[in-house]
Amino acid sequence: MCSNLSYVNICFYLRSLSLFLLIYHSSNTIAQDAQFPRMTDSIYMASGIINIAEYVDKNGWIKFKPGLCFSDSTFFKDHKQKFGLGPMDDIVLKSFIRDNLGYSHYRYYQRYKKVKVEFSEIILHSLDGKLKKSSGRLL
Repeated sequence: MCSNLSYVNICFYLRSLSLFLLIYHSSNTIAQDAQFPRMTDSIYMASGIINIAEYVDKNGWIKFKPGLCFSDSTFFKDHKQKFGLGPMDDIVLKSFIRDNLGYSHYRYYQRYKKVKVEFSEIILHSLDGKLKKSSGRLL
């Protein structure tokens, strides 16, 4: 094994480095999951989002049913409970972009009791006034 003093030092450092990398990688993965909790299918179904969604992805993507009319000023007021929002939550439009394909992208953030909720953001993607998809997280 490691019989010489220099080999002992090298073995010690390699073992320490391996242990550090293992612990660092594990804690980083756990921290990412804690920062962005995933809603399960049962939570989505219970909230009623399934009534307006064709597909719900575990990574935050929602594909809306065809023909769902979209108004950026009333969408979250009309569908607040479907996104799991309570009476103290509100959604605020942060920015709007129209791309070269004609899609409109509305970026929102969440507030709770008028205080911005960190790491919460949702983007609604629409085409010709019809809501297509959303991406992001509301906490």
